[in-house]
Amino acid sequence: MRTALAILAKAPTPGQAKTRLIPTLGAEGAARAAAELLAAVCDNARQWMAGDPERRSVRLWCAPNDDDPLFQQLFTDQQSRAIQCAGDLGARLAHAARQELAEADAVLLLGADAPAVDPSWLAWAVEMLARRDAALIPAEDGGYTLLGLKRAEAALFTDMEWGGDQVAAQTRARIQALGWSWAESAPLWDVDTPDDWARFCASRAPHG
Repeated sequence: MRTALAILAKAPTPGQAKTRLIPTLGAEGAARAAAELLAAVCDNARQWMAGDPERRSVRLWCAPNDDDPLFQQLFTDQQSRAIQCAGDLGARLAHAARQELAEADAVLLLGADAPAVDPSWLAWAVEMLARRDAALIPAEDGGYTLLGLKRAEAALFTDMEWGGDQVAAQTRARIQALGWSWAESAPLWDVDTPDDWARFCASRAPHG
């Protein structure tokens, strides 16, 4: 099974990136945090792809374009970058899923602030999709960190309460309504708040 990993990322522009961290880190600090998180997510992605490069691919879906130096540094090959479409998060996820599934058997949709989704979790999602229609890794805040699909069904992305604490529950209910089989893991953490950022920094600190 060929699996495409689509990472959706926004340029780490001060004042526009990780705005919930600005009161603690300032606009520049929040932008640097966004860049560090994206680099960690991309490092996980590359490690995962290296495990089976013939059947795994990674593409960075960039917003508002792919001109940011960080995007070009992380993915020097232009074919490994794409530009997100206009619209809300649902429209952008659906577009990325459709584009990736035109070339692959399955797609993993991943945010740029979910470093806890390491290569072993990515491999878990692939394993689940080998025998199910979808794979869901919820986030501790009620969203999700990863959604794996074999079909880009519009119902999974339209009229969702993005940013709220019911996104995973709504997604789960819609998967059920479609009559699909799916696998779901225990929730993982992502980084939205200052406490989340402190947790990420602690996870990166050397031990011993």
